[in-house]
Amino acid sequence: MVLCPVCLNPTETDAFGVMQPHPNSVGSECVMSGKLGARWDERSTRAAVDTRSGGRCEYCRARPARDMHHRRGSGVGGRWHPANILHLCRKCHRFITDHPGWAHSLGLRLKEAEDPGERPVTREDGTGFQPSDDVAPPPLTRR
Repeated sequence: MVLCPVCLNPTETDAFGVMQPHPNSVGSECVMSGKLGARWDERSTRAAVDTRSGGRCEYCRARPARDMHHRRGSGVGGRWHPANILHLCRKCHRFITDHPGWAHSLGLRLKEAEDPGERPVTREDGTGFQPSDDVAPPPLTRR
């Protein structure tokens, strides 16, 4: 689910980023219905995740973040979008990579069928965190 950039109501997009028809706040169809939605790419995702993290590791929160980590790897369909990417320090990133079972149990790594937008992360201190695509989206693009 994403927020429509015109009416700001929650709406769905299809697999190609085309926004599905939806009502605006007065109940008529939003002018954005059926148009191309925001499309995340590596550059816009990196910028959004860096802003979200404030430059700190999103797992330990103790060290500066240097690495972008795919929760669901690109080899199994993981794409560049904020819900799928964590900003991590090198130490945490290495540990997550070396311990995939443990990382999966905390939502730091995901399997192919898991949706990053619906699987929270448990941080080192035990608090929960749900990475989301509901951040400032990149500009609309034509494909």
